[in-house]
Amino acid sequence: MAPERKCRDIKFLVGDGIFAAETILTKLGIEGTCRVLLDHHHLLSLEIGSWPKAFGLNLFSLLKEDLTLMVKSPSATAYEEALEGVRSKLHNHPDQKHAQYLETHIHSKRHLFANHIVQSFPGHLNIQGNAPAEANHASIVARVGSLVMEPVLLLESLMERHLSICSERNHCISLRHVQCQALAMQSTDRSTIEALKGLSSWGFKLYEKAIRHSQKLHHRKSLDGSHQFHYIDGSSTLTIEASTDVCSCPVWVATGGTTQCSHLLILQGGFPKEKWAVRWHQRTALGKITPYQ
Repeated sequence: MAPERKCRDIKFLVGDGIFAAETILTKLGIEGTCRVLLDHHHLLSLEIGSWPKAFGLNLFSLLKEDLTLMVKSPSATAYEEALEGVRSKLHNHPDQKHAQYLETHIHSKRHLFANHIVQSFPGHLNIQGNAPAEANHASIVARVGSLVMEPVLLLESLMERHLSICSERNHCISLRHVQCQALAMQSTDRSTIEALKGLSSWGFKLYEKAIRHSQKLHHRKSLDGSHQFHYIDGSSTLTIEASTDVCSCPVWVATGGTTQCSHLLILQGGFPKEKWAVRWHQRTALGKITPYQ
């Protein structure tokens, strides 16, 4: 349904444990350009989680706090501490298959789920699961139904659904465009006016967040040419080295360098549309209504 979306442009495949072997990347020929990430809910949920099934509910309840911290880990240190907590609880367990499972299927696969690792991957967008795919499936069931259909009839129904969604999206896009033009007329800030006219609703939310954060920062240029930022109120000090086009902050890394973070907004003197990737730009309508026109 997206013929112009190339496999080589996909950066992450997010799913449940069936993708843990990462062989799908090789089959698609994108092992060098794409990463597999595991959905947090499918790891930890008592109802459908793979870890509760592997350990059993009683043992998992004992390990849950540490296993959750391994997934949500804010740092490598936090991850290692949680890992040692699980190891110590499994050390004297009569069934050592659980300790082996921990090492083979969890710790050795930490690059697929551990938050402190995933957040170092450019363009991760802070994603923690495959909710968009689940929502798409729910949309298909709601619009097409859950009954088994002949392939030709199913394809026809999916195309009709696609047309309907595109029509709805075009309405939302057109309405957003008109609303932004009206809001831009009420603003006196040049950057905000250009951002309203140039960015989609998602893009503008990122811009607003970056603006609010930039207003809390003080910037100075060091003797070595690097740029450093500190919180104005003195509540904490944050030092981030950046150039005028590249930043190492979590926000810029999360979007894969496709937006302006608060630091680059300061260094670049406001909002230039060309610093934002096309995916964040505002449109007046979808370029193509259907993939078969």
